[in-house]
Amino acid sequence: MLIRVLLYVLPFLFFTTVSCACGTYNSNFYICCNDVLSNKGTNNACCGTTPYDTNWSICCNNRLTNKGSNNACCDTVAYDTNWSICCNNRLTNKGSNNACCDTVAYDTNWSICCNNRLTNKGSNNACCGTVAYNTNWSICCNNWLNNKGSNNACCGTVAYDTNWSICCNDRLNNKGSNNACCGSVAYNTYWSSCCNGYLKVGSC
Repeated sequence: MLIRVLLYVLPFLFFTTVSCACGTYNSNFYICCNDVLSNKGTNNACCGTTPYDTNWSICCNNRLTNKGSNNACCDTVAYDTNWSICCNNRLTNKGSNNACCDTVAYDTNWSICCNNRLTNKGSNNACCGTVAYNTNWSICCNNWLNNKGSNNACCGTVAYDTNWSICCNDRLNNKGSNNACCGSVAYNTYWSSCCNGYLKVGSC
């Protein structure tokens, strides 16, 4: 009985084979990295054609370095995210910085990044193109900043109040009783109809 068990188990322990570009090999003893066969040892991953142990090394863009406390990569450089920050492959000290503005690290409590342009935050909480602004006081329409007032919508680059105006194809019209658009003209659907882009009294 023991002999039968051994005959069943031993092949799985010593003759586990894998086929790839490296040919057929025993995966318990060898590792294939980009078509290069190497002794496995404690290695459990590949860095290019080089096998390595992820407990002791880290691979950054096919560059192998000692792991230490490093837990991330910035291009080919390994780093510790507790102490550094990577912004578009540029490594800098972290400090209180918690975000990136292109290649510059910054603290979102004190600065705001608008289209890769860094400015003081102050009371600003949004961006209009490259300009930071406060949404309580301004409204951004197609990257054009307008005073907010009672305005609550945009018509092209112009801000307007939907209670008093209606926007038709980026043309602003007095609202009155109008409740729809026919091309760039506002109209009242009770009295008129839009027929193939033309306004007509009554139905089409």
